Amino acid sequence: MKGLRLFAALAFGGSLLFLGLGFIGVLPWRYLALIGLVSYLVFLLALRSRRNLPGDLILTGIVGLTLLAAWLGHEALWLFLANLCALSAWDARRFINLLAAQDVLQEGNIVRLHMQRLGSVAVVSAVLAVFAMHLKLQLNLWIGLILGVVLSLGLKHISGLAMGTSPHHRGR
Repeated sequence: MKGLRLFAALAFGGSLLFLGLGFIGVLPWRYLALIGLVSYLVFLLALRSRRNLPGDLILTGIVGLTLLAAWLGHEALWLFLANLCALSAWDARRFINLLAAQDVLQEGNIVRLHMQRLGSVAVVSAVLAVFAMHLKLQLNLWIGLILGVVLSLGLKHISGLAMGTSPHHRGR
C-alpha cells in the first residue's frame, strides 16, 4: 500500500507541476509555488486520513483550473498532462481507501493489476490526446453532438463489459 500512496503523491505533484507550466506567464513563480505547496500539503493530509472531501476538492480545483487555462489559450499539452496526473492521483487515492475498508487477500496482486489498468488507460489517453491535438477538423454542432452520443454509448457499453453488468456479458 505504501507504493500506491507514493504513486498518488507523485501523480498529484506532477499535476501541480504541469498545471504550473500551463500557467507560465500568468502568475509569478512565487505565487504558483505557494499555491502548489499548500495544495500538496492538504492532499497529503487527505491521503493519510482516508477523508475524501479535501482531496476531491483540490483535484476538482485542478481540473477546473486546467479548463480555465485551456479557455484562456494556454499550452494544451501541459494542461492535458496536469489532468491526467490529477485523475491518476484521484484514482489511486480512492483505491487506497477501498483497500483499507476491506480485508483483501493478495493485496499486492490486486494493486499490480489495478496499476496496470490505470497505466494502460493513461497511455491510450495520452496517445489519443496527442493525436487530437494535431488533428485539424471542422465539425458542425450536429455532427459533434452525434459523435458525443455515440462515444457515450460506447463507453457505457465498454464499462458494462468490464464490470460484468452488460447484457452481452457471458458469465463464467
